[in-house]
Amino acid sequence: MSSNYVVVKSVIGQAFAISADGVRRALVEGDRLFSGEQVLTEAGSAVTLELPNGETVSLGESAFWQAGELADRGDSESISELEQAIADGFDPTTDLEATAAGPGAGGGAGGSGGGHTAIV
Repeated sequence: MSSNYVVVKSVIGQAFAISADGVRRALVEGDRLFSGEQVLTEAGSAVTLELPNGETVSLGESAFWQAGELADRGDSESISELEQAIADGFDPTTDLEATAAGPGAGGGAGGSGGGHTAIV
């Protein structure tokens, strides 16, 4: 297990941690969450988590959160290639090829995508 972990700061109602193996446990204040674990809140519940960098995450009712890689990255967190391309002026909405379900995809009634068929 990693020494970097998320700490449960507060729980209102029912909140659960689900391990990568699918084991579900009820969360209480002070519990630790490790990389790969998920948090699920029930209706009318809330939970506050403290991340390794000191930031907090608050989840309201019927919420889901996944603990990713929690290794300390310091201040030199890298920017993904897509984020860098967007920062450089790349527009994914116009510069990428249209998806199969996107505008002009064809198919369906009249080639406009979609439509209804009645079967008698």
